[in-house]
Amino acid sequence: MRRVTILTTLFIALILTGCAATGKRAEEPAPELPLTLTLPDHFGTDSAADEVLHEGWWLRWNDPVLNALIEEAVESNLDLKLAAARIRDARISLELAHADLLPSVSASASAGRSRNNNLDKIVNSYSASLNLSWQVDLWESIASRERAALYDLEKLREENVRAYRSIVASVVKSYVAMRSAAEQVTLAEEMISNDEERLEVVRARFEAGLAPSSDVYMEEQTLSETRARLHIYKAEKRIARHAINTLVGRYPTTSIGESIELSLPSPVSVGLPSSLLSERADVRAALNAVKAQAWRVSASEADLMPSFTISASAGVNGENLSDLFDWERRFWNILGNLLYPIFNGDKLNKAVTKAQVLEEQAVISYGKTILSAMKEVEDALITESEQFNRLNALTESAELAKLSLEITQDRYSRGLTTIIPSLNARRALYSVESSKLDAKKTILINRASLHLALGGDFGHEVKRAGDAPENNNE
Repeated sequence: MRRVTILTTLFIALILTGCAATGKRAEEPAPELPLTLTLPDHFGTDSAADEVLHEGWWLRWNDPVLNALIEEAVESNLDLKLAAARIRDARISLELAHADLLPSVSASASAGRSRNNNLDKIVNSYSASLNLSWQVDLWESIASRERAALYDLEKLREENVRAYRSIVASVVKSYVAMRSAAEQVTLAEEMISNDEERLEVVRARFEAGLAPSSDVYMEEQTLSETRARLHIYKAEKRIARHAINTLVGRYPTTSIGESIELSLPSPVSVGLPSSLLSERADVRAALNAVKAQAWRVSASEADLMPSFTISASAGVNGENLSDLFDWERRFWNILGNLLYPIFNGDKLNKAVTKAQVLEEQAVISYGKTILSAMKEVEDALITESEQFNRLNALTESAELAKLSLEITQDRYSRGLTTIIPSLNARRALYSVESSKLDAKKTILINRASLHLALGGDFGHEVKRAGDAPENNNE
C-alpha cells in the first residue's frame, strides 16, 4: 500500500511539474532589422488635409454601380475565398498544435482463446482498460510550436485583410479605366463628327474651286486617324470590363451599367510615416512571420533536451466475461520514460541552424516590406501632386487650343491660309482633351493606390470567413 501511495504521489508531482512547465512562456522575440531605417517626421510630398481616411473612401464618389461591384467582389472573389480557406486550415493547425500539449487517453478491450499444452486445457482471456500517454513539455518544445502556429494564423489573417483591400482597389482601378475609356470613346466620336463636318466644308470648297484636292485628302486622313483611335478606346473599355467581371467572379463579357461621372478627389491626410507600420496589413503579416519563425527556433532548441513521457493504464481482466465486472480483478500500471538524444547524425543541431536561417530570412523580408511600404506611399503622393499639376496645365492648354482652332478655321474659310494650320489646331485640341481625360484617370487610379499604400480604412474590412475566436490556451 505504501508503494502505491509513493507512486501516486510521484505521478501527481510529475503532472503538476508538467503543467507548470507548459504554462511558462519565453519573452516575445523582438526582430532586429538588418538595416538602419530612420523614419522622417513626415512624408516627402506635402498633402493638404482636406480629406481624411474614413470607412469606404470610394463611397465619396456616390457611384451606385461601383459600390455594388465592390460589394459583389467582397462576397464572390475567388482570391478572398481561397484566403478564407487558408485561414480555416491554419486554425485547424493551431488546434492540432495545442492538442499535443494534452494527455492522450484511449480505451481498449480484448478477448482471446488459447490452449495451454502443459495443463492440457483451453484458456479464455478477457481484458478492458483505460490507457493514458502524455509527453510532459518540460522545455516548451510543444508550446513553442503552438505559439508559432498562432502567429502563422495571425499572418494569414493579415494577408486576408491585405487581399481584401487589394481586391477593392483593383475593382476601383478597373472601373476607373473602363469609365475613362468610355469618356475617350465619347470624345473620339465627337471629334469624328466634327471631322466629318469639316470634310463636307472642304469638299464644298474644292468643288467650288476654292481649295485643292490635297485639302480633301488631308481631311480624310485626319478623319481616318480619329476613327482608328476610337477602336483603341473601345477595346480598352471592353478589356477593363473583363477585368472587373473577373474580380467579382462573373463571366468576363457580362454587361456593366453606366453611372455618374467620377469627380476628382480632394487631397488626403496621409498621417505620419511611423503610423504606416501599424496600418499596413502586409507589414503586420511580415512581423507575424518573424515571430512565428522565432518560436520555431525556440522549439528546435528545446528538441536538444531530454524528453519525458508518462504512460499509465488501469482496467480489469479475467478468464470469464463476467470477470470484467469483478472489481477484485482490477490492475494498473504507470511508467515514466526519459529519452535523451545522444547521436542522430547531428540532425537536431542542423535543425536549429536551419530554423535560425529561416528566421533571418523572415527578418530580411520584414525589412523589405517596410521599405516597399514607404516607397509606395511616396510614389503615390508624388504621382498625385504632379498629375494635378499636369491636369491644370492641360486645362490651360485646352483653352489655348480652342482659341487657336477658331482663328485658324476662320482664316482658312476666308482663304488667308492653307488647311494645314487648321488641321494641326484640331489635332492639338483633340490631343490635349484626350490627355486631360488620361490625367484624370491617372489621378483616380492613383488615389486607390494611395489608400492601399497608406493601409487606410477600407470600410467593413474583410469578413473573416472560416475564422474563429482567438486561441486563449496559453
